Amino acid sequence: MTRFLPPLGREQGLCVSALLLSLVGCSVPQNVQTSSSVTPTVEEATVQESQSLAIPSAAPRPFKVVMLLDFSGSGNQHRIQIPHQETMAPLLETLSDSGGALAVGAICNDSNRPFTRISIAEPPVFPEDQLHEPTPPTPVDETAINPLRLPEKQREYEGALADYEQLIAANKALLQAHEEAIAAHQSEARTKIDTFAAAITPLLTRAVDCDRTDIWGGLQRADLLLSEDSSVWSTNPDAYLLVVSDGLDTQGKSAVNLTSNPTILLVNGSGSMGVFASLEHKAFESVDAAIAHLVSVRNKAHDSQ
Repeated sequence: MTRFLPPLGREQGLCVSALLLSLVGCSVPQNVQTSSSVTPTVEEATVQESQSLAIPSAAPRPFKVVMLLDFSGSGNQHRIQIPHQETMAPLLETLSDSGGALAVGAICNDSNRPFTRISIAEPPVFPEDQLHEPTPPTPVDETAINPLRLPEKQREYEGALADYEQLIAANKALLQAHEEAIAAHQSEARTKIDTFAAAITPLLTRAVDCDRTDIWGGLQRADLLLSEDSSVWSTNPDAYLLVVSDGLDTQGKSAVNLTSNPTILLVNGSGSMGVFASLEHKAFESVDAAIAHLVSVRNKAHDSQ
């Protein structure tokens, strides 16, 4: 994914002609010229235009991520690097494409503190059930019809062609309305991301000077967020917990059961696990690598839909 909040494009859709061919078995009349050097007739142009329409693909599943950043003094010893805003850009881009939430909090003396959050709605879904599947009418073969009936058959053909063109125009209007809805969704997402960027700056730039490390307090609050009611989403969002820490809890709170069953990504430069030795997780050397992995997993899940 190379563009931030990419606009809707042909690469996101399937050719309408393929849909028509597979569902209604339509074909271009045999007497239609296909050579690119021949100027197409009105009928040919209408058929070609219908075949060029692109149907947007379904949006990816929504997901939620809680990112816990360790600001305790042992961070330097275990090569813990607090991410920059630029590091989060690919994650926010993916979130914009699918919908979901990102929450960031600090691991410190008491980690059960409110998160800085952003929530982005799922992108609009293209109403495929409203898409028409017209079959182009067959032009009148003047050599195979009684000349006396030719005017009548020509009128019938012109009427059928007008109906066909009307349905194609309705499809185009449907696609245009969807593109406008996507643009509005992207604009709203950009505004939310800008607001989130300003809100998260004080946390990302604070000093790494906490005296104690409350891992379990942060995990407890993260699990609460990831277990929040999901009825606002079209499907239950996938849950991720990205922890930048050595995992060494020094506050001594009781261990918690993560009922949200998140995929845990643990980041530090020393391979330290601490409390995460008892929790299934994936280990990463840097936040960039962990986010790249998460984004790749989301993209592959979308491609398989």
